[in-house]
Order: sequence, then structure tokens, then C-alpha cells
Amino acid sequence: MRTGFFSFVGLFFFIISKVIFADEVPILQPPIKKSDPVNMSFSIFDNSTFYGSALTNLGSNTAPAADPGENWGLSSHHEHAVQYKLTNLYTLSAALQYYYQFSDPLTSGASNGFHWDDGYLKIKANGLLIQEITGGRITLNSDLYYYVPASKYSRTNSSLGSVRLSLNPSLQFDRSNISISTVNYARYYLQNNDRNTNGTRALPLFEMYTGTQVNYHFSDRVTAYTLYELLFDTRGIWWTDNAFRTLADVEPTVDIKVNDNVIISPFLNWYTNQSLNTTSINLTANIKLL
Repeated sequence: MRTGFFSFVGLFFFIISKVIFADEVPILQPPIKKSDPVNMSFSIFDNSTFYGSALTNLGSNTAPAADPGENWGLSSHHEHAVQYKLTNLYTLSAALQYYYQFSDPLTSGASNGFHWDDGYLKIKANGLLIQEITGGRITLNSDLYYYVPASKYSRTNSSLGSVRLSLNPSLQFDRSNISISTVNYARYYLQNNDRNTNGTRALPLFEMYTGTQVNYHFSDRVTAYTLYELLFDTRGIWWTDNAFRTLADVEPTVDIKVNDNVIISPFLNWYTNQSLNTTSINLTANIKLL
């Protein structure tokens, strides 16, 4: 079992190296890491991500945290969504989200188990702009989210949810397997209070995110890409009380289309404020149920 796992890791690194040292510059979530079905007006999908330990500490029950020298526990995040295609341009989605904590060294296991996360309602504009240019094509998608305050953290602190607006341009080069895609959003939290119920920590107010990735399409079934993510927060985020914070990471990923309904995506995650030996291995599985 271990031998098979390390063989898989070796194959994964081989594919990533072929991408990074080809013609593109290495640059997190693929242009479509979540299902975007177009053949039916109504669809259901499940998106699950499993966060693992550092490559240098496989088998451990901890995962590198965003802050140097700290560790989070192992966990998985799950999204169950329904999507309705309103027109050729607009789709409407609703999703339940939750996570499962397998281990938690920060609380000696007190937080292990099932936890609701904030769900969402989303309207998406697909192909809001499509522009042919010399040597390629630019496409602009956009979406608007309202996050429902379903998590314990949101409910305890009387949050009214949050609103997020995204603008996501992409560039496909002519006669090339290379494309570039980005996700850019601003998210505003609707808070009744400035600080949590204990007064020990500021509640989040506003965040901005940009994620740029270079994709290489090996075939209809295999796409490799490297994603660079940058997140800006103001007035605190859930694990720190800093007034302003930036966080960056890099995620080399391979999307493997098992069939028309299943995509699995093993990926690595490295926080750029830490050494490379903290890089963790993770896995996303997307299943179209209808």
C-alpha cells in the first residue's frame, strides 16, 4: 500500500515537472475545479477536498498551517450543490457546505467531527464577454454569492452572512495546449459586531482574493496546472487578530477525468512564507450526480 502510494507521488511529481519545465511559467483552483454542466438545465454535484499532511511527514495526523511553526489537523471539506441553467448565459446554484475534522492538535481533538460551514446561493454569468484577439481568445465569467451564516462560528457571533462578487477572465492561446485563467473576488462580511462574543478577536470584515493559474491540457482527460493564490484580509480572520494580513500559496495540480461524471485532482500546497519541506499533499474529487 505504501509502495503504491509513493509510486503515485513519484508519478505526480513527474507530470508536474513536465508542465513546469515546458513552455509555460508556473503560476490555485482550475478554471473549472467544480462541475459546470451544460447539457441539462438541472444538475446536482458534489465537490470534496481532503487535506493531508506534509510530504516530509506522511502518516502524521497534522497538516502545515498558514502560520510558520504551527500545525492544523487533517480535515475534509464537502460541498453538495444543485444548479439550474436559467439561460445560455446565467446559472443559479445553491449549496450546503460542511467539513469533517479528523484530528485537531490545537484543541487536543476537542474539535474533531462534523461541522457545518456557511452555505451559499450563487448566480453565475458564463461567457459574459468573449473576445477574439490576435493569437487567442479572452473569456470573462462572473458570479455573485450570498453566503448563508450556517456555521457555528457565524451563528455564535450573530453574523448576517457575507456577499462575494467575482470577475474571472481567462486566455486561451490559438493552436496551443496552454491557457491562463484567473479568479478574482471581493467579499464583504455582514457583521452585527466588531469582535467575537468573548471579545478576544476581531471578526472578519472584508477580503480580496486573486488566483492565477497556467494550465496545460495533455488530453481531454488530463490537465495539469499550477495555481498561485493571494488573499488579503482586513480586521481579522478566524485564526488571527491581525488588523491586516496577506496570505499566499502555490498549488501544482493534475485534473484526471475518470469519466464524464468524475474528476479527481491530486494537488500539493505550499505556503510561500514557509520552507518547501512544509508542502502538503491533498486531493479533490468532483462528482456530477445528475
